[in-house]
Amino acid sequence: MTNYILQVILFQLLFLGVYEVFLKKETFFNWNRFYLIFTSVLSYIIPFARIKYLEKYAVKTFNFPVLNNVESIQLTSVKENVQNLSEFRFFTLENLYFTGLILMSALFFFKLSQLIYKIKTHKTIRKSNYKLVILTEEQESAFSFFDYVFLGKRILQKDYQHILKHELIHVKEKHSLDLLFFEMQKIVFWFNPFSYLYAYKISVLHEYIADAKTIKETNKKSFFENLILQTFQIEKIPFVNNYHKKSLLKNRIMMATKNKSKKILKMKYLFITVR
Repeated sequence: MTNYILQVILFQLLFLGVYEVFLKKETFFNWNRFYLIFTSVLSYIIPFARIKYLEKYAVKTFNFPVLNNVESIQLTSVKENVQNLSEFRFFTLENLYFTGLILMSALFFFKLSQLIYKIKTHKTIRKSNYKLVILTEEQESAFSFFDYVFLGKRILQKDYQHILKHELIHVKEKHSLDLLFFEMQKIVFWFNPFSYLYAYKISVLHEYIADAKTIKETNKKSFFENLILQTFQIEKIPFVNNYHKKSLLKNRIMMATKNKSKKILKMKYLFITVR
């Protein structure tokens, strides 16, 4: 099991390294979105497939000598002792794993309950394709979760249409599914540091996608002036799409103003797949 986990981590390190070096700076945002989701899962499959292949190969290739009764009894005794020791150690690791699983699950449900509480205790306006939740205590918050768009009361008193358009793209593109998918990985594989990095990378891509599509429907200069000038509270919930994150502001502006990548560069994805 330890060997399997190490292989998963190494494969994810490799895939993220390829992303950072070859794909991150391209404007093929939806391609990158698929790449991150696909490789995060593929990393867990490849080692398992290789282990099964090696097991079958070993059975077909090697002929093990037949042991006599005495050797068989002695070897069985040794195996039982080793197995007992292994089971004891595994039991300890098992407890550690499930403790982490329970804690991460509890944290997830706590954050989810916060969202549900906001929906239940604030005014919700039902629209044709989304539900607008008007927040009062968080005056300048702006974020979305599935078909719910949360906007602070102070934002609604300003020119908020570009913010609303941005959040509606998250809703339409079903970005919350991606975030929940990686949130589940963070719970089940809480010990894997790259589960958290994958989750961060996909959230950044979501902002690039929403920015690119919002700019098509609004004035680019006006959009980024509002993005820079307005300061919003940040919800500390990992699986919502926040409109404003200070740490991403510079990168979002750079990617939105960058020239579109040439279509020929999509060959990168084919080359990486073939490799």
